Amino acid sequence: MERFCVILSIAVLICTSFSLPSEKAGDVDIKFCEYNGEWNKTYGGAEDDWAYEVLPLANGYIVEGITASYGAGKSDIWLIRLDENGNEMWNKTYGGKDLEYAFDIISVEDGYIIAGQTFSFSRGFGDGWIIKIDGSGNEIWNRTYGGKGDDDARCILQIDDGYIFAAGSRSFDESGAVWVVKLEEEGNEIWNRSYGGKEHEIGFSIIKAKDGYLVGGITHSFGHGGYDIWIIKIDENGNEIWNKTYGGKGDEYGGILLEADDGYIILGETSSYGKGGLDIWLIKVDENGNEIWNITFGSGGDDYCGGNGAICKAGDGYIFVASRDASFPSKGDLWIVKVDRDGKEEWERVLGGAFFDYGTAIKGAGEGYIVAGITSSFGAGKTDAWVLRIFPPPFSITISGGLGIKIIIGNNGMEEIRNMEWSVEMEGLIFFGATSSGSIDKLSPGEEYMIRMLPFGIGSGRLTIRLGEFSKNIDFFIIGPFVSIK
Repeated sequence: MERFCVILSIAVLICTSFSLPSEKAGDVDIKFCEYNGEWNKTYGGAEDDWAYEVLPLANGYIVEGITASYGAGKSDIWLIRLDENGNEMWNKTYGGKDLEYAFDIISVEDGYIIAGQTFSFSRGFGDGWIIKIDGSGNEIWNRTYGGKGDDDARCILQIDDGYIFAAGSRSFDESGAVWVVKLEEEGNEIWNRSYGGKEHEIGFSIIKAKDGYLVGGITHSFGHGGYDIWIIKIDENGNEIWNKTYGGKGDEYGGILLEADDGYIILGETSSYGKGGLDIWLIKVDENGNEIWNITFGSGGDDYCGGNGAICKAGDGYIFVASRDASFPSKGDLWIVKVDRDGKEEWERVLGGAFFDYGTAIKGAGEGYIVAGITSSFGAGKTDAWVLRIFPPPFSITISGGLGIKIIIGNNGMEEIRNMEWSVEMEGLIFFGATSSGSIDKLSPGEEYMIRMLPFGIGSGRLTIRLGEFSKNIDFFIIGPFVSIK
């Protein structure tokens, strides 16, 4: 089972733009949730196209994905260069007559390095494929890596004397292993190492550690049951220092790594814990892989995390993208969640249409974020690449307990907010007063609006307040009308 965060299992991959209702000069209409400076655009043709990674540049963005609408074969690696407003400056395809997949792109001094997989130029079933291009997308060199089995290149990292990538390989272990390959600056292989047991493993992420590297992926050979998230610490020569598994009796996927101030954040999915189906799973570990905390985020259905660029630092916390309440290819919404340094949710935002929409990557961009993803709700074809420029919500939400619940919504932006529709729902054993809704005609900068609720219930529960596409969740405990916010 190589299904990781749903998009890696799509066999045939999934430039028109759409816009939400236009902004009003000098104010913000929360019902439409399009703030000044935000935009979203789709890119693609009649077939399946998607965006997997995005890099902010000094004067725009570069988007990496895959296209079945353009190029030389069934699907090609696809790069789109955008200006600051998302307008296309150029696009390039890379590939042959068969399938190619893109998984990662990094910026280097004289261009970019693309990591992916090729079936057109492989020696086996599929090979890892590394392409170096200049700033205009012209190829400088490309190299393939692998044997007779199925091999790829999922995540690449620039190091002092070249590059190192993490992947999955069936050439050197028929059941499938985590595979790490070190390259010199021209892409020639220095060494490769595989890690695993008798069952199936695959690597998705690699980051630099103090005395080597941390590799993230999944294992079926080790752990507590099914697939578990697997983190391996290796030295500069690929020798294993330690490994840790994270999971329960069900299946876990992911292992996307992000360096934190005193350890690492791991992003993945879990079916062992959480609300139901697959939930997004954040794990904080120390430098030796020991768990500090873990938190799940999810709906009643399946929730799929994005790719190896799906999480980044945001202030003193983190922000990740995913697909919420999803079932490919029929439904799912692009989902953005901001958490503090302890993993506690600060806000979330849900964007999408009637069909399947998916966030795959997010990066900080000025005061906001640039998001890459996939949409089948909008655009020109079956699925289109989707890129969004977004900002944090221009309001604050403070929730306090006591005799009932008090919610304060404050306008901490510079513009007047209008038509703010809100709703509050309390889940748990609530006998009455569990829901409330209304709207705020306008809220000037610095102003606050108060919502009071007097529920009656007993036990633990969860409160959700929604403001347009934004929401915030918090746990509580209630005895009669008295509420304690956790």
